[in-house]
Amino acid sequence: MVQFFFIIFLFTLFVSRPAYAFWPALFIGFFLELFAATPFGLIIFSLLMSLAGAYLLFNYFFTNRSWPALLVLGVCGTLIFRLIFYLLNLVMIIKGATNFSQTFGEYFIETMKYTIYNVILLFLIFTLANRLSKKLKTVFLIR
Repeated sequence: MVQFFFIIFLFTLFVSRPAYAFWPALFIGFFLELFAATPFGLIIFSLLMSLAGAYLLFNYFFTNRSWPALLVLGVCGTLIFRLIFYLLNLVMIIKGATNFSQTFGEYFIETMKYTIYNVILLFLIFTLANRLSKKLKTVFLIR
């Protein structure tokens, strides 16, 4: 469920201003924290930090709004989210606040599955938005 919201926020970050992605991510992340089995704040922090990383990548590397840029941003954003989440879980295990039952290999395979699903979902969302609006279409300048 968190991955679905992450993709929606990433797409929102891609097509509009960052405030339209970060504030809803904070509030929906808080709502997701209420029903998660992880220590409080883990999902919110991972979500906001991965969106910030994706925003920096989009501003400095993937500056155009095309589907290849969105798909690469989706891969990078998903990997950042899963890495931050895993590292924070390891810190919580060391502090004794949680039990994390997955090995690194299982978590890696799950991360690759989520990455593939997220890229497919981002492609479908981009295609649908491209068909329904003119915001993502390329514009040719004519003299």
